[in-house]
Amino acid sequence: MKFPPLWISSAPPIPQEWHQDFQREWLLTVYARARMIAWFFLVYPIGIILLLIFIHFIKKLLVLLIVGVLLSSIFILSFLILVSHADISSQKKQQRLRSIVRLYAGSFLFIIDCAFLIIWYKTGLNTSYLVGIFIYTFLFYSPSKIDSFFYILNFIFYLSCIYAFKHPLHNMLAAYISGTVSTFTAWLIANQLFDAKVKEFIDRRTIELQAEMLQQANERLNQLVCLDGLTQVANRYHFDRHLQQLWNLLSRSQKPLAILLCDVDHFKLYNDTYGHQAGDRCLQQVAMTIQEQVKRSGDLVARYGGEEFVVILTHTFGKDAIELAEKICKEVQQLNISHRCSPTEQVTISIGVSWVIPSITYSSEQLIAAADKALYQAKHQGRNQVFGWKVAD
Repeated sequence: MKFPPLWISSAPPIPQEWHQDFQREWLLTVYARARMIAWFFLVYPIGIILLLIFIHFIKKLLVLLIVGVLLSSIFILSFLILVSHADISSQKKQQRLRSIVRLYAGSFLFIIDCAFLIIWYKTGLNTSYLVGIFIYTFLFYSPSKIDSFFYILNFIFYLSCIYAFKHPLHNMLAAYISGTVSTFTAWLIANQLFDAKVKEFIDRRTIELQAEMLQQANERLNQLVCLDGLTQVANRYHFDRHLQQLWNLLSRSQKPLAILLCDVDHFKLYNDTYGHQAGDRCLQQVAMTIQEQVKRSGDLVARYGGEEFVVILTHTFGKDAIELAEKICKEVQQLNISHRCSPTEQVTISIGVSWVIPSITYSSEQLIAAADKALYQAKHQGRNQVFGWKVAD
């Protein structure tokens, strides 16, 4: 279903990628209006039928027959649209619902024409047509080729009825003029209303798209602010902020917090021997290896500075933290990064571990200091190993 712009259209074209979304949204809008009218026409015939019971003598059997057919038709169509469902989960179901709505809209217009035919025949008044065409316009406006065809066909029918049943000349002239002006005006209004709907949809989707792009830009900016450019793990700024947030949170729940302070052994010698580019690649591999071992959402790996990395472990006591640190040491050594200036002839790391239950008794700075102290002991004892230190010790 496409909505080709007419010569009077002022709405911008709908982007191709938004066509389906707009069609679904517009279909649901028109469907809801059709159901609203259906409720009226489902109840209205009952009142008409009761009224006809009190009519003892019907002079025109044809009129009664027409009224009966019209009431029965609108009753059945209203019932059908009310028992239908606004299911647009697939293209086929969307097309079926569109057919139902169009059928109901066309039937509504047909009812208007039949009512006008009877009233014009009996009284020479075209008020029902004027009112009906504007009701149709405000409920089912849509500048598609089918709707334009409906307006033209309906107007031809209107002119034929005016001509077929002779009334005083001034009545017929007034009906010609008022019907022409009303039909053309209704068609113009329908196009303008639909254009406004298109503009509102495009503006809303544009705002949503801009908001989404802004959010993505903010996320990228946040990543740039929080990530270390070389190793793509968190930077020192993000580490400090995250540690303080966890400290405040865990101090209330009295859950443990552990820190792993990691240092690449003999890294200055590695840089001097293999060059800074090789040193950068080495740090990237080490950072990725540490990151692969830290998988819980609340935990964090960050570059602490130079060749040092730090790991925050939530809800973790000393034993578990030390076991993870030993696993990280083993995984880094298994990278088999050559380092001929190291006693192991491979790149290794030393890790200092500290842990504490956050409280007002201690501070996050004491936790980091304890990890730094433990790291010093790990290096002092020969490197490529883990040493743990509880803050209270």
